[in-house]
Amino acid sequence: MAKIVFLPGAKMDLQTALSLDTEAYSPEELEKLLPMLETLYDELEQEEPDDPESEEYYEWAACLEELDDLMDEIQDLMDE
Repeated sequence: MAKIVFLPGAKMDLQTALSLDTEAYSPEELEKLLPMLETLYDELEQEEPDDPESEEYYEWAACLEELDDLMDEIQDLMDE
C-alpha cells in the first residue's frame, strides 16, 4: 500500500484514516498523525446517531472502534 503524505494543516477523513498503512511511517511521522486521528475521533464522536438500535448507530460505533484500534496501534508502534 502506498504511503499517504499529509501537508501541514491538512485534515484527515475517516476513509483515509482507516486505509493508513502504519508500517510505512516512521515514529516521527506517526507522532504527527496521531493528533489528526484524535481530532477525527472527537469529530466523529459528536455525530452520534440518536437511535442506538439503528443500523446507522452500529456503523458509527464500528467506525469509532476501528479508529480507536488504529490510534492504539500507532501508539504501540511509537513506543517500540
